[in-house]
Amino acid sequence: MAQTSIIKLKTSDLLDRKILCYLRERSEFVSSLLVIHAWSIIVLAMMSFFLFS
Repeated sequence: MAQTSIIKLKTSDLLDRKILCYLRERSEFVSSLLVIHAWSIIVLAMMSFFLFS
């Protein structure tokens, strides 16, 4: 009885670590996308400012 609960704890710990790693990778990916998006907006704004001024 106690052994199965230990195995369950180990598997849930592994799953938690995998989920945490996945979330960390995803958040890095999303933040890099946001940075690229912000830079493209800034570049477009500057280009339109120079074109229409």
